Amino acid sequence: MNNPLFIIKRVTETQAGTAGVVYRLNHFPIVVSLEPPWLDNQENVSCIPPNIIIKSSGQIERPLPDYVAEMGTRKNGDRQWLLQNVQGRSRIFIHPLNTVAETAGCIGIGELFEMLGSTPGIGSSRLGFEEFMFATSTYSKIYLRIIDATRIV
Repeated sequence: MNNPLFIIKRVTETQAGTAGVVYRLNHFPIVVSLEPPWLDNQENVSCIPPNIIIKSSGQIERPLPDYVAEMGTRKNGDRQWLLQNVQGRSRIFIHPLNTVAETAGCIGIGELFEMLGSTPGIGSSRLGFEEFMFATSTYSKIYLRIIDATRIV
């Protein structure tokens, strides 16, 4: 069975975090994502580098190949996708969360964007994560492409 390509299109980045939309190539969006802001790929505090960058001029750069994710199990026994080929980083999981404070540099998945008190975050993260896991359930490996569209106005 072919390993499918899933895409995170980052749509905005602030000091509070990086928000994106997750979808399978040529399909409708599944869930939303939340990552830390870009902090030079620092372990546990930065989002990971994008594979494709769309500049405000419309120019497209492709500095990195697609990431490979394999099904892994966290210390708590939860099954989650683990990215394998992130240069300079390790233990980058895709998992449910609500705020950037919970990421440790990982990719958070949820159902929708919302304010959690005064903190921007994502809501219904368990439900969103279950939907993502269902969409990927027949695969032991997937490819992940991160498109940075945050520079488009």
